[in-house]
Amino acid sequence: MEPLGGKDLDWMESMYDRFSYWLTLRGRKATALLSHSKTWRRGVHAAFILGGFVSLGAADFSEKRDRLSFSSNASEGETLRVMSWNVKAGALFPASMRNPLGEEVGARVGRFGRILQAVRPDVLCLQEVWPLRKQSAILEMLNRELPLAAGKDWSLHREVDVVIASRYPLLLRRADRVIPYPLPEMPDFHYGQAMCLVDLPDEQFGKDLYVITAHFRSGSGAENVRLREKHADSIANRIQDLRSPGGQVDVRRGTPILVAGDFNIYDSNSDDPKRHLTTLISGRIGAKGTNESPDWDRTNLQELSPSINGAGEAFYTWRNDTSPFPPGALDRVLFTDSVLHPKESFVLNANDLPASTLNRYGIERSDGVLAGRDGEFDHLPIVVDFEIKRLVED
Repeated sequence: MEPLGGKDLDWMESMYDRFSYWLTLRGRKATALLSHSKTWRRGVHAAFILGGFVSLGAADFSEKRDRLSFSSNASEGETLRVMSWNVKAGALFPASMRNPLGEEVGARVGRFGRILQAVRPDVLCLQEVWPLRKQSAILEMLNRELPLAAGKDWSLHREVDVVIASRYPLLLRRADRVIPYPLPEMPDFHYGQAMCLVDLPDEQFGKDLYVITAHFRSGSGAENVRLREKHADSIANRIQDLRSPGGQVDVRRGTPILVAGDFNIYDSNSDDPKRHLTTLISGRIGAKGTNESPDWDRTNLQELSPSINGAGEAFYTWRNDTSPFPPGALDRVLFTDSVLHPKESFVLNANDLPASTLNRYGIERSDGVLAGRDGEFDHLPIVVDFEIKRLVED
């Protein structure tokens, strides 16, 4: 038997995603019945080997509460909600085992779930989900904190410390490990990105969404600046490939593209020219590299600057009142505005919400900060409601 090629793997990934989604719509009995099939077990095993997939179960939950909003522009069901958040290494898990290196164990336990239930994203981009935590633990945590209606499970794609999670199936999964950063317990740790196509319901959205989430190297100094530029070049190359028929990954022309994550952009640092952000927006790769605009209409990606709680007064995504550094917009969401239109966007800071909003959505005022650390927010989540548009051809 000849080894499987790239197109074979893509086909198997697609079939596995779609069949697993079909199973979840039919509940536990269908899943249990097929789990006894030798062929099904082998297929699941192969899926684990080929793509790092997780098996999908069925949740019995009905979402009834309105999701958090500060505007009347975005109507649930008519828009796609995306949330991006650097959650702090290990902060989503309780201290029930030996603490892996660098983890802030338990710092967001409970807090993350309340935020998730209030925001209720359709697509979730997470950074600093520490690699020593198994993907099965991430899936279990999401299903516990925000179980989905109609017996569905979250779909996951994970690479090192970045995760894409979705209510909808994830196809064309890819990942890049770009910047090596060996750690004592993780000698193969890299900064990089996870990428996939979110298979949206045609009758509701008409198009799918291609998502890239990344975690960039932090820190000042010329070497860290260079490494961030190298990382941005890698993402720009990926987007160019998406828009070029016959490349490594082909998507339909006009497929919305979104790039979100912790880009470690330091607006207050005069020594950092933020060239990596310029590369991501413009598509220009390197000082003498190619310059191909990343949007389908040959323009730049659009950058969002959402304000805290939609109040229009301040834009920052990182804050630590106990440090000498001012709040900063380290995280960003970039998108192809030829086919995506943001109806509402905000950075959520529970500390600044009125009591009436906290009570309505079940949030606590301390949910924005790390446990036991008054004034230390670390990163805050960015939330965007997108309307998917038709591409106006030249």
